[in-house]
Amino acid sequence: MKKLLIMFWAFLAGCAAQPVAEPPREKAQGQSAPQNHKARLQGEADAGEREAIGALLAAAELGDEHQARALLTEYALAEIEALHEGLGPWLKLLASGRMSLTELYTREGAGGRFQVARWERDGGSLELGFFLLREGGRLKLDNLLCTGPIAPGISPALASSRSNVLRAFWAYYGALLALAPESLPGEAAQAPAVSQRVRLSLWRTSTLPELRRAMQAAGPASTRENTTAYLDAACRVLGGFNLPEVREADLKEGRLVVLFTPAPEQSDAGALPFLIEYRSRWWHGMQVLCSEQRVQSTP
Repeated sequence: MKKLLIMFWAFLAGCAAQPVAEPPREKAQGQSAPQNHKARLQGEADAGEREAIGALLAAAELGDEHQARALLTEYALAEIEALHEGLGPWLKLLASGRMSLTELYTREGAGGRFQVARWERDGGSLELGFFLLREGGRLKLDNLLCTGPIAPGISPALASSRSNVLRAFWAYYGALLALAPESLPGEAAQAPAVSQRVRLSLWRTSTLPELRRAMQAAGPASTRENTTAYLDAACRVLGGFNLPEVREADLKEGRLVVLFTPAPEQSDAGALPFLIEYRSRWWHGMQVLCSEQRVQSTP
C-alpha cells in the first residue's frame, strides 16, 4: 500500500506541481483561463476564414502537400503526423467528405476564431471546428476539433472539442486509463478502450507541455523517457482507486477540485481519500490543464 501511494503522488499530484508558465511561442494562444467560458459571439463576419479553408480543401483534393503545409501551423502539422500517420493520408481523408461551413465565432482568450463545418461522408456526418489564427500575416489552420471522439481513418479531426476545465480533465484521465473520455464520467463502466495513438493524442491535447514534462519527471526513473510506460504505470496505480468525483467546478475561472478515493481493498489497508485542484487555460483552441496541486484540506 505504501508503494501504491508513493507512486500515485508521483503520477497524479505531480509532486504538487505549481502552475506552469506559458512558453514564449504559445503567447498567441491566450494568457490565462477565459474570464467567461460562455463568451461566444455568433454570426461574426468572415475575415478570410472561408477562403483559407477553401484553399486547404482544394489542396486536399489535389493531394498537394506543399500547398497544404503553407496553410497549416507547426502544431497542426505535428498532430497530423502523430495521429494520422502523415499529411498525405490526412489530406486524402479530408477530401473524402463533403464540407459545408456554418457558424463562425470566437471565445474570449482563445487567440483565434472557430469556423464550424458539417463534414459528410458515407451516409454519416460530423460537426467539425476549424480553429484558425494569423501567423506571419496569413490565416492558418492550427487545430481541427470535433464534437465526438477522434478516430483516425474515419474523422480528420485532431482533437475532441474542449471548451472548459471539465472536458480537459476527463480527456487527461482518459489518457491515463486508455478510455474514451466522451464516456466519462457518466458511462465509465461502458467506456470503450482507445488505441495507443489516440491515447497519446489525448495525453498531448489535455495538458500543457510543461506540465506533462513535470509529471513524467516526477515519476519512476524507468518511465521518465518513455511516455507509454509512464501512462501504463499510471493506469496500474489508478486501478486501486475509484472513479474521481468532481467536488468543485468553476468553468468561468478554469478551476476544478477532484476527490480521489481508494477502492475498498486499499481503504481497508489504510489508504485515505484526498483532493487535487486542477486549473486550465486556452491552448491551440482547447482548454487544457496547466497545473495540478494537492488541496490541503480534508475531503
